Amino acid sequence: MEIKVEATVVEDYDRSGFEHDIKKKVADKLATQLREGLIEEIRELVIADVTKQVGEIIAGIIAEPIPTTSRYGEKKGDGKTLREHIVDEAERWMAVEVDMRNGSPSNYSGDNKTNRMAYIIHTQAKKVIEEEYGKQIQAARAEIRAEMDDSVNAMVRKAIYDIAGIKQLPA
Repeated sequence: MEIKVEATVVEDYDRSGFEHDIKKKVADKLATQLREGLIEEIRELVIADVTKQVGEIIAGIIAEPIPTTSRYGEKKGDGKTLREHIVDEAERWMAVEVDMRNGSPSNYSGDNKTNRMAYIIHTQAKKVIEEEYGKQIQAARAEIRAEMDDSVNAMVRKAIYDIAGIKQLPA
C-alpha cells in the first residue's frame, strides 16, 4: 500500500491554527487512504476464501455418490456420482433416434432415422465439406449440367429430325 502526502509551504501564517489544520488534513488523508486500502485487501481475501470454499464444496458434490431411490423414495443400490449421472444422461441423449433430415426426435418409422450422435457428425461434416469444397463442387455441378444440357439438346434435335424425316443433321 502506498501513501502520498503533499504539503505547500506558506510564509505568512498563524502558527497555532495553521499547524492544527495541517495535522488534521494529513490525518484525514492518511485515514482515508488506509481505510480504502484495508477495505480492498479485506475484499480480496474474502473473495479468495469464498472461491476456495465453493470449489471444495462443488468437488465434494461431484465426488459423492447420490443415492438412487425408487419412485416411493426407497433407497436402491449404491447410487452414482454426479459425474456418472451426467455421463449416463449424455449417452442416453446421444443415442436417441432422430430424423436425418432435421435432427428432431421422431416416432415415425422410415429409412431416414439415425442416432443423434451420427446426425451431429453428419451435419458437421456436411458443413465443413460445403464450406471447404463448396466452390469446387458448384463448378463441377455447373460443368456436368452444361454437358447434360448439350447431350439432351442433341438427343432432342436428333429425335425431331428423325420424326421430320431429315436424314442429315446440320452442324
